[in-house]
Amino acid sequence: MSAPGATRWARIAAATALVSFAAAWLATGGDAATPEPSQRVLLIRAPGLTWDRVAEAARAGRMPELAGIIGEGSAAGDLDSRGYSGTAEQIASAVTGRFPFHHGVHDDAGLASAASREDGSFRPAWDWLGERGARLVTLGFPPGATVGDDPARLLQADPRAHFFLYLDRPDPDRARPSGAPDGLTGLDRLLGRLARAAGEQTTFLLFSESRTGSGGFFLAWGRGVRHSFETHTVAPVDLAATLIYLTGLPLPQDLDGSVMLEILDESYAIRHERVFRP
Repeated sequence: MSAPGATRWARIAAATALVSFAAAWLATGGDAATPEPSQRVLLIRAPGLTWDRVAEAARAGRMPELAGIIGEGSAAGDLDSRGYSGTAEQIASAVTGRFPFHHGVHDDAGLASAASREDGSFRPAWDWLGERGARLVTLGFPPGATVGDDPARLLQADPRAHFFLYLDRPDPDRARPSGAPDGLTGLDRLLGRLARAAGEQTTFLLFSESRTGSGGFFLAWGRGVRHSFETHTVAPVDLAATLIYLTGLPLPQDLDGSVMLEILDESYAIRHERVFRP
């Protein structure tokens, strides 16, 4: 994990850089959002994101869309990688809400083939939702699957569906031709298109697993999210639990994760009980 001083510096740097881009959005104000169970959720996995990289990109003017999102209000945090031996374990826990010794995925090959296993140990959130009549569209998962030319268009075309978007873009540090957009710039443009296509009924959960042993990246925004400058520590297993909770459906009893009530608007937490499958 990164040192506390470094973490605080990263937050301050990110906030300083983002505020300059977000000024147009800061005056929006208004009452806190109160989402309904029928709202939809968009879970996005994007590789290579860290708060240091986001801060650097914001200072250079390469992430104005994300700056606007944060300026409107969001909940930020670090994805806690302690207890996980690699990125595949973190991703599998994020989509199932279960620890590695329960879902059985420990490497990239296991993640790629997990969906075809028949022992029931790997059950992603969309399987649970689908069994209960909800619609969740997955794009890019398992790794290597087709995302499509324009995920934003698909999002707009299916307003009742929840989405899991698994992005596998080149690492931002990878060499690229002169003048070509880097990974963060392309991601920023996509996030902007998704935000505009999704509409006001959507809650976004964006995460990036840790590749170095330091904290990964987490950002939530949209309807029902508590706007806060406080930094949250998020366990991968909590992502699936929170996704299911936001759909208004009961939680599986075998989840290892917990609902991140601390990132949600109080009015939502009060109105919606944490219901488990009987």
